[in-house]
Amino acid sequence: MEIDDTEVLIFPEPKEIIHKYGDEIIDKDYKIVYDYNADPLEVETAFGIAKRIEELTKWRPQVLDNHKVSGRQKIIFVGMNFKHMLSTKLDINDPEGYILEIEEGKIVLSGNAPPGTFYAGETFKQLLKFKKGRLSLPRLIVKDWPDYRYRGLYVESKWGPDLMSLDDWKELIDFMASLKLNFLDIGVYGCWVIQYENQITEFLFLPLKNYPKLKTPKTITYYSPMRKAWIKLSYLPRMFTEDFFSEVIAYGKKRNVIVRPAFNSLGHNTLIPREYPEISAIDENGNPTYYGFCLTNPKTLETMFKIYDEIIDRYLKPNNIDFFHIELDEVYALRGIDPKDPKRIVDPWCKCIECSKRTKEDLFFEYVMKIVRYLSEKGINKICMWNDQITRMNLLEKFATQLKEENLINKVVIEWWYYGPDEKDLESNIFDFGNFGSKLGLNRWVIPMGGYYFWWMYQSLLKNIYLMLRKGFEKGAEGVLTYCTFDHSFHRNYFCLSEFSWNQSKKRDLNQFNEKYAKFVFGDEYEKALKALEALETLSSAGDEVNSFLSTLFYYPYSYVHPDKIYPRSYPQE
Repeated sequence: MEIDDTEVLIFPEPKEIIHKYGDEIIDKDYKIVYDYNADPLEVETAFGIAKRIEELTKWRPQVLDNHKVSGRQKIIFVGMNFKHMLSTKLDINDPEGYILEIEEGKIVLSGNAPPGTFYAGETFKQLLKFKKGRLSLPRLIVKDWPDYRYRGLYVESKWGPDLMSLDDWKELIDFMASLKLNFLDIGVYGCWVIQYENQITEFLFLPLKNYPKLKTPKTITYYSPMRKAWIKLSYLPRMFTEDFFSEVIAYGKKRNVIVRPAFNSLGHNTLIPREYPEISAIDENGNPTYYGFCLTNPKTLETMFKIYDEIIDRYLKPNNIDFFHIELDEVYALRGIDPKDPKRIVDPWCKCIECSKRTKEDLFFEYVMKIVRYLSEKGINKICMWNDQITRMNLLEKFATQLKEENLINKVVIEWWYYGPDEKDLESNIFDFGNFGSKLGLNRWVIPMGGYYFWWMYQSLLKNIYLMLRKGFEKGAEGVLTYCTFDHSFHRNYFCLSEFSWNQSKKRDLNQFNEKYAKFVFGDEYEKALKALEALETLSSAGDEVNSFLSTLFYYPYSYVHPDKIYPRSYPQE
């Protein structure tokens, strides 16, 4: 079935579209004009439009500043300084708000600020279509702005992202910008349990000059059909070896995407205490556990502060970034930490004489507050951390009170993560009984799952994303990130994030989203595609019984240590 020729499909859904009569043909008479004093982001927008037209038509319109054209020409005006040419105005002051007006012989893209103009350009590019062999757009007015201030992805330091080149990261940022996602959180240090070849899973994406022993080499074994042989590949993460994190940040700024590092400690932390055992937690016998820190040893914070300093001074300050994610989630005892005895449970909480005098809660609280104070003094104005450990220890109210007393409450963000589909789960203490810290005056972001296990059974996370964005918006959350490793197989999850993080005002359900997505991606074949997507959903919806069962057929869950099974585990026999 063909799509209605007059239907306008834009991701994410704009707040308001005013339709006019007919289409505007983009021919070679059109020029693109920006103000000679334009912000670099608006200049980027103008050239981005020219590039898109060239990709579609093989000819490139001229891009000029406003001193080089006359008013009689066909012009695409790009910039907030052309706001006076619009026939309407935007009553919302959001810097990412914009108006796109398309009429005969004149097109105006104007934001409240340069980011708004940039997003007007992204909408313009989506509207370009060929009709009867000619490139055109519908004549209309789009008035638009976001509901969430920050919208984006948290890309974890795992397999996949560790091999991404600078061009791969740029391609990801371009994809995000096209969906009006403006925030990229990159996990640059994280550790997990033993999974493959009796090796602890550890990733460090940044070379730390002050701590040269910190490296995470990997060896993967795979069968090459071309070579007809098993191949072993040993490598370090590309971002580590080529040291291009600063370039990723800089490119993000050109595309209105803030790029922030996430560096864990305490839990998810085995590399640092193993390579520098003098700050490791110790067990009852005085031996380093190589998991977690001794929190009463002054060298621990000294080490972390030096690491923070290097990241801030080398990567963040030169790019004027004042965001930092300190993570601090899941600080508890685990199996799979000791390669010599994988089944042994190892505790990250230090048993030294001084630490044993204190409660875990006091040690954790003091550690967090010292880090917050230090990063604030270093000029970091958005210090982010996960919710689970601070709520698991019943410290949320105490934390908020202390932050208020020290005038730090506006510098800290609690990120509330949940990856399931059941709203009832959010009513527990871990999620502040569904309040997400809203009653305590804490800044809050919500974190659904965007697609993590691309090496496992495919998962649709639509229900989780839809739920978390709706609940976050109800509780006044200012940001949303999907936790992921990024893979294009999760394309629909990312579109869902874009749709409902930008626009919560138009009440739509997932059925409406899926139909729109099918039309946008598959065009006139959308009805067939929609049936296929519905069938896929029955198999892939995360948390559903069918998906949970199918997931047990893949190797991934058997890569973990089980207390009652031999390790390495027997697959597929088990």
